[in-house]
Amino acid sequence: MVLWALLLCYLSSGTALLTNHVQIADTQINDRERPVWVVQLSDLHFSVYHPQRAAHFKKLLPPLLRLIKPSLVLITGDLTDGKSKDLATMRQDESEWLEYKDALDWVVSQSGLPMQIFFDVRGNHDKFGVPEIGGHLDYYAKYSITARQNRSGPVHSITLQNGDWKHLFVGIDLSMEIGLRGPCNVFGHPSDQTLDLLNKELSKWDNNNQKVTKIVFGHFPTSFIAGTEDGKRPEELFGRHNILAYICGHLHYQFGKKLFKYHMLNDGKEFWEWELGDWKENRVARILAIDNGHASFLDLDLLGMKELDTGHELLESKDFILITYPLDAQKMQRQGYALNGSVNDFVRALVFTQREVTSAKAVVYDFPCCPENPSEEFMLEQLSVDVDNTYYFAAPLNLSGYYGTSRNRFLLKVVAFDSSGKQIESDLRLFSSDGCIEKLRWSWSEYFCMDFVLEALYPLFLRAAFFMLLGFLIAPKLYVFFVLKKGLTFGPSQKKKSPSTWNDINEVIAYIENASTTTWLMELILVLYLMFMPWFWGSIFGDSYPLGSMSVRGWSVNNLSSLGLKQGLGVPDVMVIVLPFLYHILLPLFVFIYALHAERAFVCIHMRNDKHRKSMEADKSVEPYSCKVCARWSRKALLFICLGVLCLHAQVDTFVAIVIIIFHRYLFFPSECLLFRRSSKMSPQQLVCNEF
Repeated sequence: MVLWALLLCYLSSGTALLTNHVQIADTQINDRERPVWVVQLSDLHFSVYHPQRAAHFKKLLPPLLRLIKPSLVLITGDLTDGKSKDLATMRQDESEWLEYKDALDWVVSQSGLPMQIFFDVRGNHDKFGVPEIGGHLDYYAKYSITARQNRSGPVHSITLQNGDWKHLFVGIDLSMEIGLRGPCNVFGHPSDQTLDLLNKELSKWDNNNQKVTKIVFGHFPTSFIAGTEDGKRPEELFGRHNILAYICGHLHYQFGKKLFKYHMLNDGKEFWEWELGDWKENRVARILAIDNGHASFLDLDLLGMKELDTGHELLESKDFILITYPLDAQKMQRQGYALNGSVNDFVRALVFTQREVTSAKAVVYDFPCCPENPSEEFMLEQLSVDVDNTYYFAAPLNLSGYYGTSRNRFLLKVVAFDSSGKQIESDLRLFSSDGCIEKLRWSWSEYFCMDFVLEALYPLFLRAAFFMLLGFLIAPKLYVFFVLKKGLTFGPSQKKKSPSTWNDINEVIAYIENASTTTWLMELILVLYLMFMPWFWGSIFGDSYPLGSMSVRGWSVNNLSSLGLKQGLGVPDVMVIVLPFLYHILLPLFVFIYALHAERAFVCIHMRNDKHRKSMEADKSVEPYSCKVCARWSRKALLFICLGVLCLHAQVDTFVAIVIIIFHRYLFFPSECLLFRRSSKMSPQQLVCNEF
């Protein structure tokens, strides 16, 4: 039987923060090292406006945990939603935390598992509007299972003792120290002190002669973690301590289901990052197993089982097989572990079922799969793990059939048979016979979320946006001043020293440069203001706290718990406001403004060069010539596009008023071509200036 023991809790030396360590000992069964497995959940988002999330949690988790009987249950952040019904306000709601506490207590009591094996860490939603840890708005410190187990500080570690192996799990809280309200609370923000604690916990068994595996769990993917003030990042520690994997949440399935990343650092150290989908909408749970130093996992989609009335139906309807070796070549394989004729040359699998399993076999296929013609089939030996509802099978892998072949990628399936002859099949596992990692094919959203460190992209995109905005304002003036000042004149008498098309372009640029000075100054002042001044002021914590101001350099707030002025809060989190405004609103606005200027100049040029113009002016009885250019269809198209930009940020009443003005003024007036025909002697500049 599994023996649960709480052996050690201590205060870390040399720091004011607390760190906690729990050691849990497993017995060694039949002189064999059995695997250990844990369950991970993430992004619960319990909400008073969506009670079904907690209801399904209480319905599905107890029977699932009774079936799997994990050594640990890890909940990696966003325990509550922290949003109002209309999603306009993001703040802590104590009723949601009470719902989370009650639901978790119910799961603990109904699953039969001890509360000591449950761990939860903060997510960004759990820190919305929490100005200080332990304050009256910090409900995590009051209702989370970590707080109720008296685990203090941002770092917690748990050791599972299993034969000659120690399995170290380290949880890390990377949420903001001063929790801003959303949406400016998206990234993890480690401090140097937190990383020092993480380094200490990961070093716990380094001087021990036993074999150690290390898993780190938190909420934020590494792409959504900012560096410390000294530029340190947690990936450096993960690689230095040779962890197997970093497991996290945060992104949900809306960005994709292949949110896995293999990290190979400059010093040759490697680790995997595995993000779990959300409970919020998709009801996803994960079984993570460690077997002979190898980590593998199986994600369970519980969405289809939420309508089941009882846990008994759940247990009878679902069976799970987790292949613990060989590793998946796309999302689990490590360069340092290849099939090499040792303990790694085995097929091993865990079967979780309420049925009585009598035997199991492994089936190997060539890749791509050909189900009708398996390459090899062989029976697996059942090993004892002394855990109800769990069966462990293993058998040597015949390497002679894989080495020296033209292919080195194969598919593996494990099939278990119960006493009635019914089959339980695993998912197909792609494995590599040469130990190489198969490239994981991401969608564009998965690639953007997992492969970029977004903290580094913020200053790059910010500078690029302001560079383009200033370019729109300054480039035409510089071009006219340095290039056209001595040579360009308007009108039919212009000496054509270059092709007419290039002259037309020069005329358009010159018109843009001569556009309204007042408008140009207003645009310049707006850009400079956005670069250096606060964008707006608001309550970033609550009504009882001082107002803060936001700029491109983050939030600033004064008199926060007698700490004086705090600046630079929420960087790079403010990018979720700054970059959409610059790229979706301001840059398109500047483009349309200059496109409208260019269109007006182009119509002038078109009218001047119209070969029918003089004859129409001489014959007063002939109706004025009309064409698509003169009818200003391009202008109307640009104005319609402008309406799309207005839709992004204008209020309904303002939007309607602007639509009426635009339609009345620009779309339903007679063609301005008549205006251009007033005088053949008028220069294009004069025509444009007198158009309206």
